[in-house]
Amino acid sequence: MVLRACLALPIVVGVFFLASPGSQAADPAVDVQVSVLDARKCRPFAEQLPVLFEAGGLQPGDRTPRVDVCVRNKGRMSAALALAVVERTESEVACTGDEPPVDPTCAAGQPGELGDSLVVLVTTQADCRGPTTAPIELPLVGLESAPVILDAALRPNRTTCVGLQLEYRPASAEAAAASQTDNVRWRFAFSLST
Repeated sequence: MVLRACLALPIVVGVFFLASPGSQAADPAVDVQVSVLDARKCRPFAEQLPVLFEAGGLQPGDRTPRVDVCVRNKGRMSAALALAVVERTESEVACTGDEPPVDPTCAAGQPGELGDSLVVLVTTQADCRGPTTAPIELPLVGLESAPVILDAALRPNRTTCVGLQLEYRPASAEAAAASQTDNVRWRFAFSLST
């Protein structure tokens, strides 16, 4: 069976917070900026990132290449750095192969099931040099309701590199069949809270 999944993941950061909405504008002590690590150097910092992953034709166990994101605390205070998933949307692209018997919503434009089969592997590297932590594995959909703290106290004007990688890990053959022509999109959100 060939999985025809498309993962187009636009990434936005710096606007979603574990603290109350609008805290960045109200509190200049909290300010997060990001860039992509390229050839061991952080590109210019900004409020958003380009699309980090696109993948198709996935088989169970396949992983995307790791992308390293530089996350900087530009505020005046140490703050907890968290990662979440926001604005996830899933849809069926088509209905093919052995999908119809296990997927009652198998038709173009219907809700998809691919997100439940994706695991995010996350590593961190203080100051973007030195040892990288062992990857922690987090269900993509779980990051919507339970952001993960990556650094309990990221100091002002310090940068942490966060490695992000995706693995397609369906729970069963039926889950793989149900998600074989699905499309999922979401945004990763980095936040600082004091």
